[in-house]
Amino acid sequence: MQLASSLDIREKAKPSRRVWVPKFEKTEKRPLGIPIISCRAKQSLVKMALEPGWEAKFEPWF
Repeated sequence: MQLASSLDIREKAKPSRRVWVPKFEKTEKRPLGIPIISCRAKQSLVKMALEPGWEAKFEPWF
């Protein structure tokens, strides 16, 4: 509940958690950015707000 009440979509996103993953059959590694839980919650909140309007706009009329 504390996270839900503290969500503010206007503030800048926090840096992702950076994990280095080995490349397939190579010794090199590539960066993988994992968003923190508050950023994922904000993305979900915005998606839930915008999606119904876009679905209604692009849904075929029968």
